Amino acid sequence: MTEAWPESRAEVVYTENMVALFVAFLAVASGVYWTAKRAGDWRSEEAHLKRCLAIIAVSIVAIAACAFVFRDRPWEAERVYREYDQEFRAYLAHANESIGKEVIKVERLSDRFTVPQKLTIHGTPHEIGLAIGHVAKQAGSRPPMVAAANLELNRKMAEVYQRIYPEQLEVVRGVAEVFEKPAERIDLVGFERDFTTPLWTNLLKLKRFEEATDFSQLASDSEPFKNQHCSAASYFADNHHFVGLHFDHASDRPTFFTTQEVTGCYKAIGHTVYELTGELVDGMNEKGFALCVASNNDGKYCRREPYPSEPAVVMWHMMQILLHKCATVDEALSLLHDVRVWFPDESNHWLIADATGKAAVVEWSPSDHKLVVFDAPGPYKLMTNMACQEGEDSLVKNCFRYAAAKPLLEKGVHDSTEMFAVLESMRIKRGPGRSLWTAVMDLNTKTMQVRYFKEFERKYTFGF
Repeated sequence: MTEAWPESRAEVVYTENMVALFVAFLAVASGVYWTAKRAGDWRSEEAHLKRCLAIIAVSIVAIAACAFVFRDRPWEAERVYREYDQEFRAYLAHANESIGKEVIKVERLSDRFTVPQKLTIHGTPHEIGLAIGHVAKQAGSRPPMVAAANLELNRKMAEVYQRIYPEQLEVVRGVAEVFEKPAERIDLVGFERDFTTPLWTNLLKLKRFEEATDFSQLASDSEPFKNQHCSAASYFADNHHFVGLHFDHASDRPTFFTTQEVTGCYKAIGHTVYELTGELVDGMNEKGFALCVASNNDGKYCRREPYPSEPAVVMWHMMQILLHKCATVDEALSLLHDVRVWFPDESNHWLIADATGKAAVVEWSPSDHKLVVFDAPGPYKLMTNMACQEGEDSLVKNCFRYAAAKPLLEKGVHDSTEMFAVLESMRIKRGPGRSLWTAVMDLNTKTMQVRYFKEFERKYTFGF
């Protein structure tokens, strides 16, 4: 079965296409035959030969045309899964060889599928920058250089990083060294959005994934054409803080379960999808601090904002910074109050939690982008794809996932099995989207259990 298409859809589509090709062949051949017969003395040897040649020629053209018209996503999906990481692995091997150390390592995770895989990043920030630079150079990608008009903003951005995450400046220095450029001339504002994120998404064929594994092809006409994008919940009981999450999307992704061990930072584990070296879309660190993300793009909360006038960190990189630098929710909130977060492509909100039992949902107001924190006392927090700023009554009324999970959380969660049950009530299993993975973290034992949609019966357990 092709990886992207569950429920044996690939075999069904393949059979349908083969039948369509055969029917098309018969139709074309019959048409040519009867046309030739009516054209004249079809019983002569010459006419018979011409008729056979015509049938063969037209049939070849018809089959080729049908193969193009009826080509299907499962065929392309198989190629994507087979080919997507070939350049990535080759470039990475050369980069590690150039550094003299395996800074970034990729391994198979599943014995059945090529997605997800396992990624390990281990080294100093400078070494990671060198690895990024060597891969980028092979891929024909170049770091953005700061324009003269933005030199002052770039200087202020460097001051922000020096205060909250000096490791970023070392990463940039490593990239600059590979390209033989002064590090201070690298554009810090566009480094993730315009350089590292496009580098990894292009290298790992993200667009081909989106086209070849589009789950809308599995949706029936009766199903609403709307994708849900991620959900998360937390519950603290019996000195254990459980955090559960879904990562949902309209297509499969080049996913990695990633271990990041960066000098000067807390060790962190979680998933990377778009930005291999600058983002964790979910995860926890060695101190028991966790973060999950969900889209929040409805109505007035949908924003594609230009870079603000003050120094700001792009939202996906800020998620990783929190996991690298914060041990508690209070530390994370302090950092978020201190530094502006930039949302250039989508709006989302985050659930953050720690081993002490504290949790919060953080959002940003649609009018002035100010931080809004939901951290009222209580054993649980719940976050779906609607803004908590709308109020719980609105969430229960308008979000089926919120309405399904809330009663289960109110009954109580005492272990990972019960948290998986809460998540099951919100999991997307059909229609135009899928929960690509479902995970439960125990922030006190510092373990993460993950089920991936293509082999949901299998549970992977990760830790430190």
